[in-house]
Amino acid sequence: HADLTQSQRNHALMGFKQGKFQIMVATDIAARGLDVKKLSHVINYNVPEKTEDYVHRIGRTGRHFEVGDAYTLVSPDEERLIAAIERFIGRKIPRAQVPDFPYHALPLPAKPKTMAERFGRHRRFIPRGRFGRR
Repeated sequence: HADLTQSQRNHALMGFKQGKFQIMVATDIAARGLDVKKLSHVINYNVPEKTEDYVHRIGRTGRHFEVGDAYTLVSPDEERLIAAIERFIGRKIPRAQVPDFPYHALPLPAKPKTMAERFGRHRRFIPRGRFGRR
């Protein structure tokens, strides 16, 4: 986590490796550099944009000839990413819905339609420069 010092990160990782902590939450960058034996579960809170990142993340459960489970939480707008991962790995990824979860009660966020809505500002005029006309 960006708000932790390197010493605090090392302490957290060692505590996890030694079994003092049962759960570790890691950013995508941190997850790539962690070597943890006997990792039983990986839960992807978001679908990785790059197919190779998905394989890298879930492969952590199979290190050192161990077996584990990998779960990925997927929203409807991320289905295209899952389809790309399936093409990359050459197999279908099983899907399941959590029983009794109130999916209908959760409104999907509205997607911004314009660049101004996306970035919260209006387009500005860019004067002509030496790199071309605008």
